[in-house]
Amino acid sequence: MTKSKINYNYKEHADIPPFMQSYLLDVSGAPTIESIHVDDLNTFLNGLDWFDYLEDEGLKYYDED
Repeated sequence: MTKSKINYNYKEHADIPPFMQSYLLDVSGAPTIESIHVDDLNTFLNGLDWFDYLEDEGLKYYDED
């Protein structure tokens, strides 16, 4: 069974649920969620979800370098 890929597209910091804000602060080390641009948060979360999706599907990501 294939799960749907989540596409995070928060428009402003207030849109981010508290549990997600807490997670993002933990992994980033930033002092406040507002100190990280929303586009950067979306990019990070979408990339993280992509790697989780690949792993769940038994696929691997290979860097072309």
